[in-house]
Amino acid sequence: MNKQKSIMIAVAGVTLLAASQVRAQLGYSADDLLLNFRNTANVTGNDLEVNAGPISTLAAYQGPTEVLVASSLVEGVYGAPSDSVPVGFSASAGDFTSGTLWLSRADTTPGTAPASESSQAALSTQQLVVTDVNNIGTGGNAGTSDGSGAATVTGATSGNSYQAQGEENTTVAGQAIINFGSHENVAASKGGNIEGIQDGSGAVYEALWDVPVGTSSSASDTYLGYFTFDDDGEVDYTPAVATVVPEPSTYGILAATGLLALALRRQVGSLIA
Repeated sequence: MNKQKSIMIAVAGVTLLAASQVRAQLGYSADDLLLNFRNTANVTGNDLEVNAGPISTLAAYQGPTEVLVASSLVEGVYGAPSDSVPVGFSASAGDFTSGTLWLSRADTTPGTAPASESSQAALSTQQLVVTDVNNIGTGGNAGTSDGSGAATVTGATSGNSYQAQGEENTTVAGQAIINFGSHENVAASKGGNIEGIQDGSGAVYEALWDVPVGTSSSASDTYLGYFTFDDDGEVDYTPAVATVVPEPSTYGILAATGLLALALRRQVGSLIA
């Protein structure tokens, strides 16, 4: 991990730590962004829920890449992701009043807005998705906390459990794709899969969309940035608009010094002449 990422862990951890100390649980509140992990080869196993804090904070963030989840947290629950232990990752938040959703979607062009926006729907439909997102947070609050804004949640065999795998509100056999009770469109033309699967073969990228209520003809989604789910289990977040602080350039300093010296020599030469 580089120094830049290490600094951002401390910044991101302030909200998580404060929430966990107050409630001694996940500390979920409405409009918090929830990061969900599950073993997609064992849907009755434990989920890992991580609270990344208020979505408004992350949506406004324009700094460098930020580490949201350390690899040790994911490996502590599932071990290293692999073919035999594929770990699914998804991110979601929702506001019940406005029906606005914030959803992760598969991203093949990290750093550039995907060609297809996330799917929008009517308020009545998006509120159903928000309810399921809130159920995940409620399950996290009732789960086994690690004391730092994360909790493991006991698995369920079917139905609407407090897990990502229960978000389809269907039987285990049908819980392969997270679509929140079939209310969220996961077609390729509507942003694609909400969940990314890490099997240890390389980084997986997920776009983060701000999805207002409406239709593609009446409202526009906002691409906020992307998550990187590394093959060791670490999850980073990079905003679409990042603040870049350039490092001092040795070449630039030398070039400026050389130009100054040349100017001085010319000035001295003209005085002598």
